[in-house]
Amino acid sequence: MLLRFLFVTFLIPLVHSDQRAFVFDEERGLLPSQNPTKSFWLDTPGANPLALEGSDGPLTRDADVCIVGSGMTGVSAAWHLQDLLKDSAAKMKIVILEAREFCSGATGRNGGHLTPNLFSTFRARQALYGTAEALKSSLIETYTSERLVNFIKERNATQKVDLYNGGVVTLVQTADEEAALRKDFASASSAGVDLRHVRWLENKDLVTKYQLDSRLNYTAVKTPAHNLWPCKLVTELFIDAVESSTRSNISITLHTKTQVTSISRLGTSALTCSAYSHQRLPRHTRCNKKSQPGNSQTHDRKWALHTPRGPVTCAYVLHASNAYAGHLLPFFKGRSKLQVSSYNPAVALVNQSSNSLSEAPHDFGIIPTRGQVILVPSKVPLSSFPWLNAWSGGGGHWEYFFPRFQHIASPNDQAPFVVLGGGRQHAGTNFEGGISDDSRINTQVGKALRRFLGTLFDGLFDSGQGSRDLVKMEWTGIMGFTKNGDPYVGPVLRPESSNRDNEFEGQYIAAGYTGHGMVRAYACAEALASMIASKIKQTEWTAPEWLPERYLNWNRHL
Repeated sequence: MLLRFLFVTFLIPLVHSDQRAFVFDEERGLLPSQNPTKSFWLDTPGANPLALEGSDGPLTRDADVCIVGSGMTGVSAAWHLQDLLKDSAAKMKIVILEAREFCSGATGRNGGHLTPNLFSTFRARQALYGTAEALKSSLIETYTSERLVNFIKERNATQKVDLYNGGVVTLVQTADEEAALRKDFASASSAGVDLRHVRWLENKDLVTKYQLDSRLNYTAVKTPAHNLWPCKLVTELFIDAVESSTRSNISITLHTKTQVTSISRLGTSALTCSAYSHQRLPRHTRCNKKSQPGNSQTHDRKWALHTPRGPVTCAYVLHASNAYAGHLLPFFKGRSKLQVSSYNPAVALVNQSSNSLSEAPHDFGIIPTRGQVILVPSKVPLSSFPWLNAWSGGGGHWEYFFPRFQHIASPNDQAPFVVLGGGRQHAGTNFEGGISDDSRINTQVGKALRRFLGTLFDGLFDSGQGSRDLVKMEWTGIMGFTKNGDPYVGPVLRPESSNRDNEFEGQYIAAGYTGHGMVRAYACAEALASMIASKIKQTEWTAPEWLPERYLNWNRHL
């Protein structure tokens, strides 16, 4: 498939550049752009077979659970819900509503890494939150990685999703930086993190084995990691969820190109119901009566999700739109723009002065932050290419990259392409923070990415300085950043409210992964699914042992 891509998509033109200074997109709202840049993961022929699934024909007008977003969080939540409710005697309906094509948000636009952070910044987390919380930071990421890899292998989908187990090499630029990492390593190891497979690399190792430029004098650490094709993984999760649901009383429906523009609460009296009569709610929806036993509607419908195709009523709403969550939940729009948008995980942790799990109201929220990625060829064929693993760091420590070499025919000895992301430090004052438009690219970031690999490796890549642009694809995606770098997980609550409030009863959210969602979203979705399943089954919810307490919304409110 990759070879077919090489000959077809090179004709896709690069989009117009965006050289604007920082402009927060508050005035245009947080709805996704309808003409996003072309992503390698989505626009390679055959990569997204569910792209337009459910975009025409009848709209599902009623469901037990409505999921907003079809990326890793949304589809994982549907997968977990069908697994948790498969023995239910009552019929259950789950519907996924996606504003654009399937998996077209950050999941379909990222760097393709499945890289758990085992020990970096461990001491800072330990000082802020305690050892148990610091351990859970690593545990949730290893749990997610292991579960996803096991799922792929159980479905015999390793080749389908281009899963590769090559580890990640994180570059270390100074002796002080290495000393700090080794202290984090020692603290994490003492606390019980399994670091048996971590390897420290000297400069000579990087030069001889990886062809890193010796003049940089970098060292590195190699940790376990995978890379893969994100959209293909999410596709497999969705197909498996639907296949599994056919063996139970659960139905799962996907509607792409069905943007949820607003949510309103269904009333508890006939007077309140009349306010919605013009919107043609499903005839079996009841605003002032309980559902009848035996009806597929097993829980009272509390919410109406409004789309251009009509409303959908449901009992539970699961917000899985990450950076765009603030459109339907305005209080999730980040308020501390500059601090959040310039977020660097290590700096954010070290600079925090309070060890409280909660946040001040002005720090609450999710800032949309634009990331940029390019697909660039190497100068040498695969037979001469020295590494197949993923990388992190170098330059300003913002970059991440790995080669796409799967399915390259040996006789032709094609040169591998590298997926390279990062460069936000070259974007200007706010590092692309506050920008929710992925229909454009940033010229300065693009220039920096083109130069990056040529300055790092000796003879493997073009310098990026010439008049001929070798980049084959360039795209952007919108991440959701939070002040402390951690996602919001749990029932929807206003920042000033307590967990006893029921203003948003039945609504849940997992969002704000701060560019590190591939190793957290699946597990966060599992936590939400288990909360909803507990409500449906009327059982007490117990937090999984791997879930950091500080992620939970009721712990983030004053």
